[in-house]
Amino acid sequence: MSDGKGKKAVMRGLYGMTCVILSAILFGLMPFFTKTAYGYGSNAYTVAFGRFFFGSLMLGTILSIYPKQHIIVQRKNWGDILWMGIFYAATPLLLFQSYNYMDSGIATILHFSYPVAVILLMWIFWNKRLNKLQWICCVLCAGGMLCFYTPGAAMSFYGSAMALLSGVFYAAYIVLLGQSAIRNMSPMLMTFWISVISSVVLGALALLKGELIWKMSVEGWEAEILLAFSSTVLAVSLFQKGLMLCGEVKASLLSTFEPLTSIVIGIVVFHELLTFHTIVGICCISLAVLLLILTAKTEKNFNSEEGIKK
Repeated sequence: MSDGKGKKAVMRGLYGMTCVILSAILFGLMPFFTKTAYGYGSNAYTVAFGRFFFGSLMLGTILSIYPKQHIIVQRKNWGDILWMGIFYAATPLLLFQSYNYMDSGIATILHFSYPVAVILLMWIFWNKRLNKLQWICCVLCAGGMLCFYTPGAAMSFYGSAMALLSGVFYAAYIVLLGQSAIRNMSPMLMTFWISVISSVVLGALALLKGELIWKMSVEGWEAEILLAFSSTVLAVSLFQKGLMLCGEVKASLLSTFEPLTSIVIGIVVFHELLTFHTIVGICCISLAVLLLILTAKTEKNFNSEEGIKK
């Protein structure tokens, strides 16, 4: 019986890690759709708002026709959903705003410090620590991200602070999601309400600042809709499902697959240069992901004290 439960736990963990990696790949497509929308007249506020607005419309439609599914949430769960929606809305807004003060590549690297923020939050508030392998993977991911740094790129204290803060907000979202009482809620239902809250917050801010753009070409709106479908309907749902199965720390580390995907797309689609340090960075992140996947097969429980020591 114990062996059967152990194998089932391992399969659940591997399935969770696969969900997180797939979500990271889909998140990695965001720069492509975002740049396309920018090219047809959009801006950061409109892209961020459109992503959640159209995503919530799609998810609401799916939920309305999905058998035995409803969109009603119990009153006791609204507090967690509201906070997660605010944290999630603040993440892209701060990151996109940091692009106005510094190179977008450096801003993305600073944002992807959030696995460290997740580790610190888990340690401070839940007294959870990493084992040696997880520390090695953390160092590999951090080293890989640093390899994507372009020497001589413009930096700004204000922009750097916003990029780092975007990572902190995302880390808070991940930790709250993993520790919340709503962790057993349907990922699609949770994504729907988080998207609704995020779209309301971002839409209100965009209107107050006069940054919401309605006049765009058809191609611009198509890019917005495809961004919403790939990064909200699919990617967020997959990430939430994967996090529940493999834990906060592993989910945050595996998410570093996102910038790797963005770099590959940049090379293939936008014909960006592939440098030696970029290759080293890709190898570091790929090795970290490979280590997590291979060692998962020897773990009996992904969220046990063996994986994250208390």
